[in-house]
Amino acid sequence: LDLQSTLAQITEDIVKTLDEKLKDAGFSENALKKAKDELETKINKLKIFVEGRKNIFGDMISQNLASQDYKDAVCQAEKAQLNFTYYPVYDALKKSKFRASFHLKESDQQYIKEKGMDVMTRHAYDFIVQRLKYKLINDGKQTPMKGHPVFIAMHACACCCRGCLYKWHHIDSNMVLEEEQINTIVSILINWIVLELECI
Repeated sequence: LDLQSTLAQITEDIVKTLDEKLKDAGFSENALKKAKDELETKINKLKIFVEGRKNIFGDMISQNLASQDYKDAVCQAEKAQLNFTYYPVYDALKKSKFRASFHLKESDQQYIKEKGMDVMTRHAYDFIVQRLKYKLINDGKQTPMKGHPVFIAMHACACCCRGCLYKWHHIDSNMVLEEEQINTIVSILINWIVLELECI
């Protein structure tokens, strides 16, 4: 984040300097050419600056120096981008031997990497609408135990049937889920997936 701020400030300073020089020179063709040349020189210097910092960070990570701090920083950035929310129910779920037994397999992780979190979110929404919006006759059997990362998340988060929704999330089993409730359930599932992946 410090590097990003530094680069942003450098870029702003370059633009301001060139703009002032062009104004002083009356925006003549000769002044424009000089400005372009100077801009190219500064950009090349900037590339060297960035490449040097990248190599330094790469060396630090390869030598296991501050690598955990780096990983944590990346993880926090990705969580922020996803508007990550840690729901209190996660703490309760961890205490359940059954709920805590669900984890994403390597194939699930690979599937998520290939499809992306936007697709996972859409799938989660569709599954909730299809399987949980209304209480089904076979409630308790509508969500497979495997076959899709979201299915795993649904069981891990006790969002697999209306009975579990009532027990863990206090949502009336007989009511039709409202849009806000559906979106909250989806958010619980997606954020659990983020936690499970550990931002890989």
